[in-house]
Amino acid sequence: MHYLNKFWRLSMNLSILTLNTGFGLNLNVYETNVINILIILFIFGKVSFPFFQYLLFKRRTAVINQIEQSCQTAVEANTKLAEAKRQYAQAELVISQIQQEANTAVQNLRKTSLEQLDKDIQRLEVSTETNINSQQVFIKTDTLRQLSAAILQKVITDLQNYLTPDVQQNFVDSQIHQLRDLK
Repeated sequence: MHYLNKFWRLSMNLSILTLNTGFGLNLNVYETNVINILIILFIFGKVSFPFFQYLLFKRRTAVINQIEQSCQTAVEANTKLAEAKRQYAQAELVISQIQQEANTAVQNLRKTSLEQLDKDIQRLEVSTETNINSQQVFIKTDTLRQLSAAILQKVITDLQNYLTPDVQQNFVDSQIHQLRDLK
């Protein structure tokens, strides 16, 4: 209350303050409607407080709802991230299994191919050796046949040249004599 009295006195004393140009500053509380303005502001504050309180409550509720939705979205995102990581791990496992199977298949194919190649080489070697042997036999047989034919032809030619009809007659006669002697 003491401060209020000082304020009234000060406002009364300052109410006389004027500028030299005819313009004055009226600080009299009663004349300037300061009290009316304060009363209006007080009433406005009292009346509008529930409205502002309602707006703030509504805003706070909206913010809380958004925070809850964000938390829920974060939980869902973490769940999806965990699921994606699990699927990624499964995919990595499947990929490694596929790579192992592919490597095994390649090794098996390589081994099978090499074994088949060895078999083919052995079969070709045997076939080639058989062909060479049969060719050698054929060549030997043919050579012997040709040689025998040439020798026989030479003997026949030599006999024809050597055995004239007189020699032949003498030979036949001598053979007959030998046969008679044997009896």
